[in-house]
Amino acid sequence: MIRTAVAILALVASAQLALAATDDALKTEILGSWGQEVTCSAASIAFAADGTLIFTRPGDSDKSGTWSISEGVLSVTDETGKPIPDATIDIAGDDLTLRGTDRGKPFEQVLTRCAD
Repeated sequence: MIRTAVAILALVASAQLALAATDDALKTEILGSWGQEVTCSAASIAFAADGTLIFTRPGDSDKSGTWSISEGVLSVTDETGKPIPDATIDIAGDDLTLRGTDRGKPFEQVLTRCAD
């Protein structure tokens, strides 16, 4: 009985460590600019290491905000402090996939890392 409890605790602790490493990796991988296409000519969102972001769209003023990642979920707050719907994120190469729910409707959006 005690061996089982210890094994379960060890498994839970290792899962939590793996999750933390995943969040740390995502926090590093998300840094930089992302858009709907590699040129990012229509719009882009730039994630900075200090937890800030800037949304840029030609012909419009830049919008700022903050971001964080916890348990694989990206949370964003706009410049007024209003939260944007959370999204589960997956980064594979130069693709950032966001999945979540906005006003009761599921969404999925794939962004591409902007070329320098």
